[in-house]
Amino acid sequence: MRILVTGASGFIGCHLVKKLIDEENDVVGLSRRRISSSTLTCDLTRKEDLRRIPHDIDYVIHLAAK
Repeated sequence: MRILVTGASGFIGCHLVKKLIDEENDVVGLSRRRISSSTLTCDLTRKEDLRRIPHDIDYVIHLAAK
């Protein structure tokens, strides 16, 4: 299963990403700041950044907030 997690650098997001990876899911983390090689740096308010998000995602867990 391929899961996109927005807000992956936050407290809840980073723990959730670790748990999902431990359960052998394919996880794409999305954050405004780089935290690991599997995390995409993206600002959800910028249309051009949104184009870099993969299209083959099964589930989205939206934790991003400002």
